Amino acid sequence: DCSGGGDASTAADAPPSLPPIGFGDLSSLLDRVLLAEAPTMRKLGLYRLLNGDAGIDDPSAMTVDFVVGSVLRSYDSIVGTKVGNNMQVGGEDGGSRRVNLPDMVSSFLGRYVSALSSSDDGGVRLSDLVRRIYGREVLGTCKSRSLLLFYGSVSSALGEIPDGSARPSVEPDDLVRTVRSVRGLFSSGGAPRSMQEAIKLGLATVLECSRPWARVKDVDAVLQVLTLYPPDDDDGGRG
Repeated sequence: DCSGGGDASTAADAPPSLPPIGFGDLSSLLDRVLLAEAPTMRKLGLYRLLNGDAGIDDPSAMTVDFVVGSVLRSYDSIVGTKVGNNMQVGGEDGGSRRVNLPDMVSSFLGRYVSALSSSDDGGVRLSDLVRRIYGREVLGTCKSRSLLLFYGSVSSALGEIPDGSARPSVEPDDLVRTVRSVRGLFSSGGAPRSMQEAIKLGLATVLECSRPWARVKDVDAVLQVLTLYPPDDDDGGRG
């Protein structure tokens, strides 16, 4: 009687299957490329990731730590360097085409915000994302061109979140710290007027798209925000 015998032998002889690779395992490998010492390596790794060649189909699989600490940091590290923001890559017709990394980063951030808004823990992670990019970790270290790209992309994506989807919450303590970081940047002279206006507009959009407080939790937080938006006195105070 050979019933089942062959199947048992085959199962016993089959090599063990490999465990699935989680994002934690993959992110450690990506970090080595995105934060490599050579700028050209960082640029290529960033392009591959943003182009969908890293094996990550769902942007929401990426942690906020990875997006802020690796993706945004990697992009900022090549801004203003000789490696440039553009790449020539092979096209489907055998020729080459030019790709623009700032556009790819902007599109990625839009997809990331959208994906988080549709995930079960999206509200918590969106809140963390907003807190991180408007905190000293980004605001106090990234170049002006990077900040404008990050804030414009995230605020625009937040403004497009449909009703019923997860939204970020901004706690009073985080809001006060954000305002202080923004004011510190402005007072340092490191932000031209156009950049200041863009950052303030982005922050206003973030607050508009956040979950409203059930009640005013901290009057000081509200007053701190208002200091960023003084009445327009370009007319010298007339009228």
